Amino acid sequence: MPHGRVIRAADESAGASTLDELVARAVPLIEAVVSRYANAFSSPEDLRDVRATAMLRLVHRLGDASGQERPPIQRFNDFVATLAFNTANDLLRERFPARTRLKNRIRYVLGHSRRVASWRSKRGIAAGLSEWRHSEPAVFSCDVELPPDDVESALVELFRQAGGAILLDDVVDAIAASWNVTETEVVPIEPVVTAAPADERENLAQLWSEIRALRPNQRAALLLNLRDRDSSAIELFILIGVATIDELAAALEMTAEELAAIWNSLPLDDNSIAARLGVTRQQVINFRRAARDRLARRLGFGENS
Repeated sequence: MPHGRVIRAADESAGASTLDELVARAVPLIEAVVSRYANAFSSPEDLRDVRATAMLRLVHRLGDASGQERPPIQRFNDFVATLAFNTANDLLRERFPARTRLKNRIRYVLGHSRRVASWRSKRGIAAGLSEWRHSEPAVFSCDVELPPDDVESALVELFRQAGGAILLDDVVDAIAASWNVTETEVVPIEPVVTAAPADERENLAQLWSEIRALRPNQRAALLLNLRDRDSSAIELFILIGVATIDELAAALEMTAEELAAIWNSLPLDDNSIAARLGVTRQQVINFRRAARDRLARRLGFGENS
C-alpha cells in the first residue's frame, strides 16, 4: 500500500494520518515496551526481531490488502502498546516454551493465592508476600534452593530469602534455576506476517457477527477460552481486521484496558472464567456449549470452532 495514503486508523487526537505518520508515532511506543524485555531475551538480535515483528503486525493491521475500508482503531497508543506486548510474549512462547509455561504457573498462583501477590511498580511487574503489596522491588539475582514442584511454597521461600519484593522476571529466573528448568529446543523466530485470504476473512467476519449476537455470558465463556492449538485465537479477529480491541472488549463487557490486562493470560481456564462471571465452572461449560450449538446451527461450524 502506498505510504502516502490517508488511513482512518487512529483515535480522534490523531485524526486521519498517512501510514508513515502512524508508523513514526508507533516506533517509540514499541521501543518502550520491547525495552522491558531486555533481560528476557538472550541477545540484541532477539530484541530486533521483536521490534520487527511488532512493526510488521502493525503495518498489516493498518494496511488495506483487501481494498476495503476497515473500522478505525480507537486509542491508537493503547493498541500499539498491547500489540507490542503480545508480540514479545508470542515470541517468548516460541523461543522459550518451558520458561513460559513456568511463568504462566507463577502468574496464576500470584493472582490466586492469599499469601503472595503481584502488582505494577515503577520498574515493571513486581511480586512478593501479600503484605508487601505496592512496595517497590529490590534487585535480586542470587541462587537459592526452593521447594520443588509446589509453586506457592517456592514463592514464599523465595520472598523470605529475598527479604522484599522483586521483579517478576527475577522470580521466574530464580525458580527456573532452582528447578533446573531448561529449554530442550530453540524455535527460531520468523517475523513473517501474511495477509489473510479473502475467504478466511469473510468466514471470520461472519463468525464475529454471530458471536456478537450471543448472550453476554455465552460470549464471555466462548471468547475467553477460544483456542488456536494451545494459544488464544481471539487475536485473529484483530490481526485480520475483523474486530478492534475495543470491540472485543465491548463484547466481553469490559474496557480495553481490562482486556489488555488479561490478554497475555488468554485463553483462560474454566475456573478463572467462572470467577470473573460470578458463576460455577459447570455453568461456564454450559454457556460455551450453548454458544457453540448456536454457532453450529447458524454457520455450520463444529464443536472445535
